[in-house]
Amino acid sequence: MRWLLHVVLLGIIVFSADADNKPQHNTFQALCYHNVVDVITDPDISNITTDQLIAHFKWLKQNGYSVVSIDDIIQAKAGKKNLPEKAVLLTFDDGYSSFYTRIYPLLKLYNYPAVYGVVGKWLEAPLDKSFLYGNTTKSRNILLTWEQIKEMTDSGLIEIASHSYNAHYGTLANPQGNTRPFYTTLMFNDNTQRYESEHAYVQRVERDIKQSSDTLFKHTGTRPRVMLWPFGAYNYIVQELAQKYGMTITATLDNGTNTPDNLAAIKRVLISNNADFNDFMWSLKPYQPDPQRALYVTLDEIYSDDANITEQNLGALIEKIRTFGANHIFVKAFADTDGDGLADMLYFPNNTLPVRADLLGRALWQIKRRTGVTYVHTWLPLSAFEINNRPLSLHRLDDKKQIQNIYYAMAKQSFFQGILLDNSYPNHYRSDTLIDFAAAIKESMKYFARNHQTSLLLQADNPLLNQRDQLAMLLNSFDYTVVDTGAQLSSSKALLQRLDTLNITADALKHIALKFHEKAYAQHTIARYMKHMELYGAMNFGYESRRYLNKKHLASEVIHIFSLKNNPYEK
Repeated sequence: MRWLLHVVLLGIIVFSADADNKPQHNTFQALCYHNVVDVITDPDISNITTDQLIAHFKWLKQNGYSVVSIDDIIQAKAGKKNLPEKAVLLTFDDGYSSFYTRIYPLLKLYNYPAVYGVVGKWLEAPLDKSFLYGNTTKSRNILLTWEQIKEMTDSGLIEIASHSYNAHYGTLANPQGNTRPFYTTLMFNDNTQRYESEHAYVQRVERDIKQSSDTLFKHTGTRPRVMLWPFGAYNYIVQELAQKYGMTITATLDNGTNTPDNLAAIKRVLISNNADFNDFMWSLKPYQPDPQRALYVTLDEIYSDDANITEQNLGALIEKIRTFGANHIFVKAFADTDGDGLADMLYFPNNTLPVRADLLGRALWQIKRRTGVTYVHTWLPLSAFEINNRPLSLHRLDDKKQIQNIYYAMAKQSFFQGILLDNSYPNHYRSDTLIDFAAAIKESMKYFARNHQTSLLLQADNPLLNQRDQLAMLLNSFDYTVVDTGAQLSSSKALLQRLDTLNITADALKHIALKFHEKAYAQHTIARYMKHMELYGAMNFGYESRRYLNKKHLASEVIHIFSLKNNPYEK
């Protein structure tokens, strides 16, 4: 039975992968370029060489790709035409003069339409002066002139887009001094030690979006209908404001393939500095997420009353994350100070529970920026909160509102790509209750946290994992159902045997992640079980430790099977 299950699961996985790689009808990929130069000399700017861009365009032509315009996509959305197979949207950010001198001639030669985003404030600097580029200054002559922009806009080949008026920089985001994107961050005031109000935030970002539209209209006679978000950062609030000022199409740096039905957040692949040609070709394949390799970390491990020690611990944690090569990090944003399994303190400002330290925003941003990990998730209980010595319950309306307020506060203060709803605390909630409340949480968070993954954490002995209909509901509703193997590693084996009995398909199995904890088992035992579970078709693994800061805790055997560098699913 074991070998048969192994063969069947691998067969389904291979079949699914082949099917996923076939061109999809009425879909398109979007590429994000910046500057193009003959010789790369400025490390501050995202560059590729002219020869590389020529090679990219030539490869697209030779391999049957069709470059489409914004008008093509709008017509496809209206049902007036279908997009060609292998459709690609070309976008270029920032407004560099190379677009006119190097890129525009190539676009005309290949008859390729493109979208070009400019930063209004930058262009208003006198031609013989400099402009503020983040925290540095650059010569104004590296940018386009308004005359060049007007000429290209009138050509019909180029769609000029907003890249903000003056939002292409990071604003102070927390007491520790991190800066995060202007459009999605409530500013922290270092003098008052207070965060910007929501009302002030909305007014600030609306002024910039309106001024961007006004500036482009002033110089080109046309208002932009596309917004290319600086740093790819956006949320529901700025999407709504962009739409208010005529920019119903916006572009992000999220991963994935696009359809004409979701033009409010076009996903783009960033062509980074001097990108390897293999990476360019890989970026045009239909998007398939890598298997999940997740580390579960707790802020309790790095927190200290001494802020300097906290910073040292955070740095050590980041180094250990790099060693593991994880692509998902789950950060526990709460503390259970009395050990009863209920969250009684939080690591972010809120109006519901005590704040142990304003640390979550700092930790999430540092992990994301310094490790390059794909997804950073926050980790909070679904309902296991304790207020005034009483656990909250999903059966009480007031309690549900309190929990939603907690998640809202977290979304407002933090930057993340996913949330983990921890339902490991003993309860008897059915799948429909969990799914409905998860949807309510997402709704409460949507204004500040957009397009994030949602995962559910269950213990391996949860009865929902024994019921086909209940489990199927969870797998269809969450990006991942994370199963904590708990004290018995053998439960992971029993789980997959139950999934076989329940006829759970290999495609559904992609939405299950197995979480292992080193607290009770030797590393070689965990590594052996991970390898064994791969033979049963499991693809997604997580590892939790309370010893990440221990330099002697290398976990080399776990890392070998854990890291995607050693995994056959890696490209």
